[in-house]
Amino acid sequence: MTGSAKAIRGGILDIRILYRCAIRPRAIRAYLENDVPKGLAIGTGKGLMSSWLNTDLLPTNRDVVYLDATGRFPFRNDQFD
Repeated sequence: MTGSAKAIRGGILDIRILYRCAIRPRAIRAYLENDVPKGLAIGTGKGLMSSWLNTDLLPTNRDVVYLDATGRFPFRNDQFD
């Protein structure tokens, strides 16, 4: 039974990550179109930075964008101040 519960939790996490990956381009584009100085918070957890693009491997709310910091970032090098 324990193995099944872990598998279900893992599947739910996979679905959340897939969803976050699907909405990520729209969230990034919306942030970059704002007329504010651009900052990138990597691994933000629950400590959101005001006016920054908050990212995390396991986003805790809708204001945090999924980003695996071990891979290639979906930004140009000059997009942040």
